[in-house]
Amino acid sequence: MKARENRIPKLKVVVLTVFFLFTIVVFLGQDRSLNKVHASAFGPSPSHTNAPGEGNCTACHSDFKVNTGTGSLVISGLPAAYQPGQQIEVTVTLSQSDGVIFGFQLTALDDSGAQAGSFTLPNQMPEQMQTVVGLVGPEVRTYLEHTISGITPTEFGTKSWTFTWNAPGTDVGRVTLYAAGNAANSNGNLTGDYIYTASAETDTAAPSAVPFDFDGDSKTDVSVFRPSPSSLLDNAAPEGSSSQWWIFNSASESALGITFG
Repeated sequence: MKARENRIPKLKVVVLTVFFLFTIVVFLGQDRSLNKVHASAFGPSPSHTNAPGEGNCTACHSDFKVNTGTGSLVISGLPAAYQPGQQIEVTVTLSQSDGVIFGFQLTALDDSGAQAGSFTLPNQMPEQMQTVVGLVGPEVRTYLEHTISGITPTEFGTKSWTFTWNAPGTDVGRVTLYAAGNAANSNGNLTGDYIYTASAETDTAAPSAVPFDFDGDSKTDVSVFRPSPSSLLDNAAPEGSSSQWWIFNSASESALGITFG
């Protein structure tokens, strides 16, 4: 009888220990799931824009292949050409008719894969975007992405984020903006979400040709066509000439008569 009584406390200890360990396993499992959802809502980890050397958000949200939904991701506002140091307003728009919350990540790279320019965020309260830094190979890249306050739709089925891209201060040639977006169903886990990717290019703007620049100083020179030499300028007119172009060169501030025809 006494031996039986000694076994009862030991059995209780075993049962409590098993229950305690089971509780820890369940809690940790739930905690990892919550951490994934939490991280996604507060912004994805760096290097998921589908840029060279990177993946995209299907690394976690893998139910559907990238760009297979009915929605879209668009980068707008980027001109075909930029001037070094130019500040350009860019908008990223993610659409999905049945999307509940939306997120994105974007980076700007030159053709070598190096960071090109920087980002300036608008004054918003609370802030809807943030910048993070990641490493891809030897390159340190800066990423622009949503915050927890920047995931609600701008209007039903779509979300837009607008920011300023500051072009590099020197000519680095072509620059490409890469972005990935997540149109999520907000079911609390990583299933049922659609991932989209997009890119947009801009190149260094060639200096525009100045019309009627006869002396090469990048300024338009005043000119007038005279069917016959002016009586006031007969001495300056070429001998035997009739039709002439008279040009005032801005560089030398002198007039020049050129025979035409």
